Amino acid sequence: MRAQIIAGDKGEVILPIIYTDNYLTVMSHESNTIVATYDAPTILDQATELRIDGYNLNAQSLPLGQAEKEMGSNPVFQAGNQ
Repeated sequence: MRAQIIAGDKGEVILPIIYTDNYLTVMSHESNTIVATYDAPTILDQATELRIDGYNLNAQSLPLGQAEKEMGSNPVFQAGNQ
């Protein structure tokens, strides 16, 4: 599974960005926390999303503002065979 924070209408990758881990394996019923650190002033005028994709996972994206409203500061995605 891979996690990315993207910005803008074209889904540009935000750089520089530091992840605690952005390629990981998560089995059914497991969870993992990923922390991303980036310079917010460079993206203030752009919509940002958390994108998760992987070998056996359909790509999923969730706007960061929406993720914070719905799930607090820890967006959660369900991984598994799809």
